[in-house]
Amino acid sequence: ELFDTAQNVLHNKNRPRTKNLFFPLRGFLLCENCGCSLTASLKKGHHYYYCTNGRGKCDEHKKYLRENDLYRMIAALFDSLVFSDRKIDLMYRAAKQTVERDGGDTAQMLIRLRSQQDALRGRESRLVDAFIAEQIQKDMYDQKSAALQHERIELEKQIREVESRQGVSTLEPTLKIFRQGNKAKKEFLAANDVKKRIIIENLLSNLSIEKQRVAKVQFKMPFDIIAKASKTASISTLLGMRVSYLPS
Repeated sequence: ELFDTAQNVLHNKNRPRTKNLFFPLRGFLLCENCGCSLTASLKKGHHYYYCTNGRGKCDEHKKYLRENDLYRMIAALFDSLVFSDRKIDLMYRAAKQTVERDGGDTAQMLIRLRSQQDALRGRESRLVDAFIAEQIQKDMYDQKSAALQHERIELEKQIREVESRQGVSTLEPTLKIFRQGNKAKKEFLAANDVKKRIIIENLLSNLSIEKQRVAKVQFKMPFDIIAKASKTASISTLLGMRVSYLPS
């Protein structure tokens, strides 16, 4: 027993292990005054955030900001994403009607362009075969290959433009983004610490604190466009946003 006890002491097995604490906002916040990251610690049962003062010249590190106060400030930022459910529904229905009205002509145009794209692939394949069979010289192959590549790039550009006008690839994602922004605040306040962190990482970036207030923040794409849009914007204005802010 004495030998086992000695071994436990030698290998620190009898010492209490330090509990790893999870601070949801650590590594995400910056000090606006000096640019250093904010860190966090547990004091009297509460999480507090403060500047690390990594450059040794910042007074902000003397000010402790409680985590719950930060949560309230961050939740308030999501107010800029809120549009009325009625306006979102009207925008969606108007966009859907436009898509259905213009869908026939657009679909025919896409068929023609994709047919040209298939024919182009055949020409490229035959050119490669001719070069391998030594039926054409390399300089002629390079010239024709460059021309075909340019034609392919132009076709792909036209197809993307027609697809964006058609709206099929953007209508449902647009509706989802608006609804996600609408419920962001409510979901954030109701979420546990892990989910809060996920919501923040998905929607926000470059969040800095100064004098215990949010100094700067940037919404991630596409929520930055929604945040800047006027809440009294007309349906036609919102419809104009539909394609421009969605990621490719």
